[in-house]
Amino acid sequence: MRLFKDNIIINAIIFVFLLWFIYTIQELLISIFIAYIIASALNSFIDFLEINGIPRWLGVLLSFISITAGIAIIIIPLIPFLLSQMQSLLTVLPQYIEQVIKITNSNIDTNQVKGFIFDQINTWSQNIFGVTKAVFGGFFNLLLILFISFNLLIDRNKIGKYAITLFPENLKDKIIKSFILGERQLGAWLRGQITLCIFMGLITWIALSMLHFEFALPLALLVSLFEAIPTIGPIISSIPAIIIAMTISPQMTAIIIIIYVGMNMLENNILVPKIMEKAVGIHPVIIVLSIAIGAKLLGILGALLAVPFISLVFTFYIAMREK
Repeated sequence: MRLFKDNIIINAIIFVFLLWFIYTIQELLISIFIAYIIASALNSFIDFLEINGIPRWLGVLLSFISITAGIAIIIIPLIPFLLSQMQSLLTVLPQYIEQVIKITNSNIDTNQVKGFIFDQINTWSQNIFGVTKAVFGGFFNLLLILFISFNLLIDRNKIGKYAITLFPENLKDKIIKSFILGERQLGAWLRGQITLCIFMGLITWIALSMLHFEFALPLALLVSLFEAIPTIGPIISSIPAIIIAMTISPQMTAIIIIIYVGMNMLENNILVPKIMEKAVGIHPVIIVLSIAIGAKLLGILGALLAVPFISLVFTFYIAMREK
């Protein structure tokens, strides 16, 4: 043991190996972290059921079944309508682009643009095997996350007791407190993120519907989905609406731009900082910095998970410093 303690070279090698190992299994670690967030969000409800006499395993099972059924009831009835809307949008997309090019007096060959679009569609069709592989890869990863979160919820007490044994006796009370506070913070973050997605999609649908804007519901759902992607998500979701508006009139284009810019300002300056600050108890400046660092390290996924991760780190840090 003294050899490892005094030999700087060996310690450095071990440290580098650990970093390499963590980098190698980073996808698995991210999946475990996501599963932990889901388990943290559901744990308070399952604890409530357990207090009221429902066995924990049954409460976990009922929670997963209820969530799955709720998602199916909300999404499945909309699928035929959304598919028809998306098909209509794809059909008229070349005409929209052609009109935009004419309106802006761009020196772009419309035939080349149309050819590029249809070439891309053909390429996607020919690479359907690769797309299917990617989809099922994501599906099995989703199953892994659900499996881990399910077991984390069922065996929460056993896992917690085992984890506590890994720490010195004088730190056990602080570690228990850290885990409890950390779970509350992660659950609050997930609920806050869901609130943002639903709210932004809802106000987009209301605004576009009031204007009798074409494809209002698909565009609103697009906003809701891309809301989960910090920074660039709202920009991407605004592009289809702006293109469609440009084919209607300059006034409509200005209105749509104002709506999307206004929603983006509302989100960035009020909703995201305040909801997330209230949810995770972190200053808005730290939230913005953590998102930027997460995006730099792991891209979109890093930006999305930066806030819950930094929240967990702060929670453990504060709990460990308390006397």
